[in-house]
Order: sequence, then C-alpha cells, then structure tokens
Amino acid sequence: MSEIQEAAPPVDVDAWTQAIARNPRNASLWRARGLALVALGAFDQAARAFAEALRLDPSPSLRYLRGKEYLRMGEPGMAVAEFTNAVAIEPYFVAALERRAEAFRDLNDLVRAAIDDREALRLRVMTRNRIAAEAAQQESREVPLKTA
Repeated sequence: MSEIQEAAPPVDVDAWTQAIARNPRNASLWRARGLALVALGAFDQAARAFAEALRLDPSPSLRYLRGKEYLRMGEPGMAVAEFTNAVAIEPYFVAALERRAEAFRDLNDLVRAAIDDREALRLRVMTRNRIAAEAAQQESREVPLKTA
C-alpha cells in the first residue's frame, strides 16, 4: 500500500458538522471533517475527529491519517502507536512503516527507525518486482505467435 493521497474535502467545517449531526455514525463524515480541520491548521480538533472516525471504523487508513496528525502536532509517541496499529492490520502498508520510522527518529530511536526503513524498502522492491513480473506475463500473453 503506498502513501495515501486523500482528496481534500471542502474546508467548510460547519457543513461537515451539520452533516455529522444528521448522521453521527458515518466514519467518512468524521474523516472528512478531520481533513478539513487539517487544512485549517486545527490539528487538535482534527485528531479528535479522526478518533471518532476510528471508533466507528478502525481501518488502517484512518489510523495512518491520525498518526500523521500526531506527527504534525509533535506527538511522535502517539504517532508510533497509530502507525503500529495500521501495520498490524495491513502488514504491507509501506507508507505507515515509513512514517513510523520518521516518528522513531523524532523519538531518537534510530535502531527502530532503521528497521522500519529497511522493511519499507524491502516491501517497495518486492512490490516493484511483482508488478514488473505481472507486466511481463501480460505482455507475453499479448504477443501474437508468428506462423509460417
């Protein structure tokens, strides 16, 4: 899994708040509200919105987003916990490993940072090799056989 690229929701936090009032059990609305708050620089409020989204839907992508916000807030220990939870759910989540390495560096735990960097690199190479093998296999199926 690569870096999650979230489409930025409209930054109208009030609109998200109103939507949540109508449907408070919708994790996607809470996540969108969190992303809108990030765009406004309200990281503490964003972390709370992501926490509610996680309560409703404990997916690895939400844990990853919450970990990123903890990094932005200067809370690398909390970020490590979220990235660890994301990787526990999705072991091939390369971006979570890379961000956890960043958080470990912030905590001056260079050994664990190096372990995560190495695993992330291994997974990236493995993914590239798998994609290249699949492309070669597909190409070999598409080459017409020449007959005399």
